[in-house]
Amino acid sequence: MSPSNDIKSKIETSIDSARRNVGKRVDQIDRKLRADLDVRRVAAENAPQLVAAGVAAGIVLGFGLPKPLLRIVQIAVPVAIAAVVAKKIAERGDACDVTTTE
Repeated sequence: MSPSNDIKSKIETSIDSARRNVGKRVDQIDRKLRADLDVRRVAAENAPQLVAAGVAAGIVLGFGLPKPLLRIVQIAVPVAIAAVVAKKIAERGDACDVTTTE
């Protein structure tokens, strides 16, 4: 066997071994993440803080903002949502072209 064939076989063996090990490691990481990142548990543990943050934000928005700024927010948020939805529809190609010529 020539040295180049020997090197090629060692490289192929190393690649095969690495592929097998990567699959095992990905499975281990997946199992660990699924065990550690339980969304329901995290939400249950942080529910009081989330409620408190919502109340604080509501108080700040309700009482702390001047009326003109509050009005701007009331108008700007729906307009921004409508613009994002329209952009996504246009990107999908569902929007019809109304500039047809006869």
